[in-house]
Amino acid sequence: MTIDILSIPDCPNHAPTVERVKAVLSHASIQARVREVLITDTASARTRGFMGSPTVLVNGKDIERLELIEVGLSCRVYANGSGVPPEELLRNAINAANKHGEKSVRVAEKATPIAAMIAAFSALACCMPFGLLGAVGLVGFSIWAAKYRLLFIGLAFALLAVGFVQVYRGRKSCRIRNRSSEIILWVAVALVLLIFLLPQLVATILARWS
Repeated sequence: MTIDILSIPDCPNHAPTVERVKAVLSHASIQARVREVLITDTASARTRGFMGSPTVLVNGKDIERLELIEVGLSCRVYANGSGVPPEELLRNAINAANKHGEKSVRVAEKATPIAAMIAAFSALACCMPFGLLGAVGLVGFSIWAAKYRLLFIGLAFALLAVGFVQVYRGRKSCRIRNRSSEIILWVAVALVLLIFLLPQLVATILARWS
């Protein structure tokens, strides 16, 4: 998450705004990059989305969600009549951006081990009976995959490593791990190891089930 605080030179509300933003982040245990941007001309004000000093942008969006209007190099007054953005307004904007980011992270946490399983099954295609593969039209793929079996297995293990980083990187932080992401990851670990160590057994079981 990136938070930009746009201010004109010598703005008396700049420092209090920076302190309030950092206090909200600290209280919520959210990590973000806070950038203090000095606005000195109308061109940069227009480009940056400046709405008066200080303007606070969370991931590029104004915390009041106002449409951009040219206000020149002037001070800003928020809805509460203060030149410093209200704590509640900052908290709502930061929490909304954080939830959106967490949602994207959760999707990635699940997608990576699933991709590892797909890579492992691709490596297994060379071991499946031709009769079964012919029934589903995958004989050609099986012949091609046999040449790259080790590459598929290596890709599967690499994806598992990425999955572990995604799921457990927050061990020492306050981020709560998602239980379903952990379950999918460990199922993928078991499946990839099984296909790597006992490919013929897995292929035989799948052939019988089909």
